[in-house]
Amino acid sequence: MNPITEGPVLPSFINFAFPLMLTSLMMQSYTIADGLILGNLVNERALGAVNSISPIIDLLGLIQIGLSGGCSICISHLTGSGEHRRMHQVILQMRTVVVGISLLALLLGVLGADAVLSLTHTPPEIYDGAKAYLQLVCIGIPFSSIYQLQSGIMRGMGDSKRPLGAITISTFTNIGLDLLLVGFFTLGIIGAAVATVASQIFSCVYLYFKLKKRLQAEGSEYFSGSFSLRSQVDILLHSFSRSEKASDIHEIVNLGIPQMLQSSFTSIGKIILQSLTNSFGAFAVIGVAASYKIDSILIIPMIGISMSISVFTGQNMGAGKIQRVRESFRIAIRSSLAISAVMTLVLLCFNIPLLSLFGLSKASLTMGHYYILICLPGYFLFGLQFIFNGFLQGTKNTKISSGISILALAGRIVFAYSFAGMMGVNVLPAAELFSWVLGGILSGIACLRILRQDLKD
Repeated sequence: MNPITEGPVLPSFINFAFPLMLTSLMMQSYTIADGLILGNLVNERALGAVNSISPIIDLLGLIQIGLSGGCSICISHLTGSGEHRRMHQVILQMRTVVVGISLLALLLGVLGADAVLSLTHTPPEIYDGAKAYLQLVCIGIPFSSIYQLQSGIMRGMGDSKRPLGAITISTFTNIGLDLLLVGFFTLGIIGAAVATVASQIFSCVYLYFKLKKRLQAEGSEYFSGSFSLRSQVDILLHSFSRSEKASDIHEIVNLGIPQMLQSSFTSIGKIILQSLTNSFGAFAVIGVAASYKIDSILIIPMIGISMSISVFTGQNMGAGKIQRVRESFRIAIRSSLAISAVMTLVLLCFNIPLLSLFGLSKASLTMGHYYILICLPGYFLFGLQFIFNGFLQGTKNTKISSGISILALAGRIVFAYSFAGMMGVNVLPAAELFSWVLGGILSGIACLRILRQDLKD
């Protein structure tokens, strides 16, 4: 029995969502670990250097993220409809496509580091550290891309526990190597980058064998046969041909293109916003970086619920069980509101102690404090937007979810640059709050339309 499409919805939803929350927690933990270790064992400039290049890393991985997201949606629908052989063929083709694209991204990141950092007006005091970190972390792009693909495939198949195992190994590897390389061998930013790449390799390899075992048990030929360069080129060319077997890849691309564009605009938008943040000085860069680190931990439950509603929606639509789609959506909404209330209370009461963990100067601590307080009123809509986007993706309406996210980001950029002269550094959190309100309202309207018109019982 597939618990996602059969049986009581609430227990199944919780059992599926909880490992995803833990997975997101582990993913953020090694990012937080980098920040805590660099901020306390090196200096706050190292923390600012690492944070300043995160939008660039996101941009280099945007195509792989889009394709992996499209693949996960397609896999969930195929799993719900019971088309396992067709699903296995999709996985085979997507593996080759993602590997090829990620290798190109690696070269672009290593060779174009100076150009991108100069374009974003990276402050001189963190420039060298940002460049070193960027070039080293790019080596891990193929491994992180394959991990994302494999994780998305397993989520689409209804398995949220194996990705949790992979990221748990990765997290402890990263933290252990951070302490060893940064703390004991005093390698600074270089040590943090090496730890990150090593952890990505471990998670990729672990999940590879777990996925291999599952697919072979289902009679898949995915992991047998030749893995020669010629065979992979043949698969790549076949994937984008006009043959019937390539139709699923075309659908994945159509589902993935909006997410690629969203990731692209998001990364470019973050770079534009990072440039504005940089213009206020290193204290602003570091204070915003620390607040983002805290934010990233507290929104983890939202990420888990968002991924869960996407899979539940996709599999139950594939199985033709629309009432289960509606019920899981209501569960996700109620969960989001409850979590947002807790998150708002925690940030209101403990933002300064949390920020202090990063070893910030008084100016950077003050910046982070006001950033969090200004954003607080919008956390309810921010949380709901995660749920709305997950639902829209599960119904294959990625154009709508991505379009709204792009529009909200554009509003944030326009707001930030329009009012920077008037509001000063406080324009940064105010612009983010504006984008949450805009995105939450628009995505909520889109979900209501789909529920009323497209998902009638």
